[in-house]
Amino acid sequence: YNCDVNNYDKIKNFIINLKKLDILVNNAGTNIPENFLTVKKTSLETILNVNTKAVFNIAQLCANQMIKLKRKKGSILNIASTAGLSPRPNLNWYNATKGWMITATKTMAVELAPFGIRTNAICPVAGETPLLKSFMGEDTPERRQAFLSTIPIGRFSTPKDLGKALTMADELSEGFRKNMKKEGMAEWGVASKILPQGEGQSTIFFWDVYNSLN
Repeated sequence: YNCDVNNYDKIKNFIINLKKLDILVNNAGTNIPENFLTVKKTSLETILNVNTKAVFNIAQLCANQMIKLKRKKGSILNIASTAGLSPRPNLNWYNATKGWMITATKTMAVELAPFGIRTNAICPVAGETPLLKSFMGEDTPERRQAFLSTIPIGRFSTPKDLGKALTMADELSEGFRKNMKKEGMAEWGVASKILPQGEGQSTIFFWDVYNSLN
């Protein structure tokens, strides 16, 4: 099913008619490289519409549908970016939207935990996607080498990296949930935690922990 993430009515009609919904991966995103002093209004609106409004709308619709289906479980996985933690120049509003996604993920984790819905985000470094050129300015061997020199692991991220990170984040949060239930601990609260960036690591994981925040 293909759909423009900015087409709220079409997306809503699709989601509210789902008979089963276990996982949402918020992966849509865009970027328009411009210096902060010269960012165009149209560029700002495009980035905010795709990277924040669409993410929020789809997550809200899916969370409500998961709750409506009364499965008492679900998983929302948001694709953020290292740009939300360590901003790069000429990506001001892209950086800002990914920072928002990180904070929004933590808030969603807190609010959706009572319904058994786990919320996680991963923050990958730039990868071999159509957006790569926009991060580098231009795609040349020299620009690639300069960009790669800022990544400890020395390479771009790959779809396989993201798949492994998403699986780990989801499995960790589910494991914590089951363990807390087994130990009879409170489940209403969620704390988000960042795995520290070790040497050569290019991805940071967030996961939610089912436990009391008191």
